[in-house]
Amino acid sequence: CELTCNNLQTAECPNVAGTCFTGCYCPPGTVKKDSVCVPIRECRDCVCDGFGKSQYLTFDRKNFTFDGNCTYLLTRDISLKDVHTFQVFATIGPCDNKTISFRQPTCTQALHVAYGSHIVHIQKDASKNLVVIVDGFKLPTLSYDQNWMKITLQGKSLNILLPESQVELNTMFEAMSFSVSKFNHMNFLVNNYH
Repeated sequence: CELTCNNLQTAECPNVAGTCFTGCYCPPGTVKKDSVCVPIRECRDCVCDGFGKSQYLTFDRKNFTFDGNCTYLLTRDISLKDVHTFQVFATIGPCDNKTISFRQPTCTQALHVAYGSHIVHIQKDASKNLVVIVDGFKLPTLSYDQNWMKITLQGKSLNILLPESQVELNTMFEAMSFSVSKFNHMNFLVNNYH
């Protein structure tokens, strides 16, 4: 059976000996979405965004402003009660640490990805350089390739992919804005703080 965005996670085809299936298939690394072949990453059509300063766009595309000073859950799956394959958190706080005042806009200061027993932290150091810490160890370069996670640097954007869960986190350096994308037919929980 041809892989599509809809059956990518559950591709169950009967194995019928001596039977051929005719038709056009997408090239390797792509799958069919509607009537066109797209890279697998484009199947992740459930997206939430954080724009760095107090502004968020949820998975259901609702726009809201939130000023907080803590670490907040952005999203996680809900496969089993109180057991999560992945979780994504954001630490937000005052944009300018020098002046703290009431009603000051807040900015994303760090992002955290929990995947099974693994933890990934993305933050800026004192010199405003991006730092990635995986399971307690600072990565010497901003690329990492393991079975459970792939980190790539694309210009001023850092991409983290959890292949098994098909979760992707893109972080833009300058404002620590981010985008989390996930297949829409998987179960996940979104916490919106209004």
